[in-house]
Amino acid sequence: MMRAVHQAGWGGRERLSVRDLPRPVPDVGSVLVRVMAVSIHAGDHHMLSGRPYVIRLLGRRDVPGMDFAGVVETVGGPAVGGGGDADTVLAPGDHVLGTADVRCGAFAEFVCVPLGNVVLKPANVTWEEAAAIPTSAETALQALRSGGIGNSEKVKSGHRVLINGGSGGVGSFAVQLAKHFGARVTAVCSTRNVELVSSLGADEVIDYTEETIEGYSKAHGNVKYDTIIDAVGRYSWRRLLAPSGVLVAVSLPDPETECVPCGLCHVACFSSFCCCCLFSRKSKPFMQTVSAHDLSFLANLVRDGKIRPVIGLKLEGLDAIPDALANHFDASNSFGRGHRVGKTVVSLSKAHATSP
Repeated sequence: MMRAVHQAGWGGRERLSVRDLPRPVPDVGSVLVRVMAVSIHAGDHHMLSGRPYVIRLLGRRDVPGMDFAGVVETVGGPAVGGGGDADTVLAPGDHVLGTADVRCGAFAEFVCVPLGNVVLKPANVTWEEAAAIPTSAETALQALRSGGIGNSEKVKSGHRVLINGGSGGVGSFAVQLAKHFGARVTAVCSTRNVELVSSLGADEVIDYTEETIEGYSKAHGNVKYDTIIDAVGRYSWRRLLAPSGVLVAVSLPDPETECVPCGLCHVACFSSFCCCCLFSRKSKPFMQTVSAHDLSFLANLVRDGKIRPVIGLKLEGLDAIPDALANHFDASNSFGRGHRVGKTVVSLSKAHATSP
């Protein structure tokens, strides 16, 4: 048996509890990991609330949670996988980071995932830093590639990137990665996060409480962007795109205050050639995919000090997860709906250290 967060249905905090559940058993091609730390992101909250309703097509999971870092307990079948290298062999005792993705199950003392979902954790990266990497950093990396940068041959001198939500989990990685790839980065955040986002390498930081991005663009010669990464859920900035620019939407609209179908239709309507403007201005929704190669690449960037996870809130123990998960988007508490800084991480290492 193991202790785990249990989700009894779609909804909020009332659906969550911490209880004893059977420990998963790895089958061929999977690995059982003793979880030392987890992180929470928007996808976890969507899987709890079932909002927007399209999420429910994936099915409800008994144990929520996607991203984790921990120690390999057992490997089912051939132990090849992880590290982004087909020749890497995992063994009990290896330190890894990874994601359960939409299969969930990470908010527990043990999680079982496919071998391709984990990579070796660099020794100088903490459990909490490692747990903060998988989904958010992969989303940022793959969104930048989708927008035309992220491979050295695609980076152009003067390539301009706008990141809406530069202080969030995805946005903070996107700012750093875009700079790493040689882009000129403009990031949008609130007043309290301007200094943080500047420290991540943004060339310009727009405080949305003081001015609009449209106003900033006009004041600086009608600046246009080659790539816009929207990590907040607004799709109204296509006029700020350069002629061949791309808007990549990595966040769904808020299901409580915005019309999700309208937002998605807006993206779809502008995802093809805009004949009235005679420009190929593209907007597109985006879905991150799990890639061991990308995970390893990102972990090594953290190892080498090229990028760093921004940890906004650090908690301890499984018992802290239900409140943190349920309140991820709640404006009535200190988590701050839609304005969370960096990643929320939860350490489970002490529980393992004291268990018999």
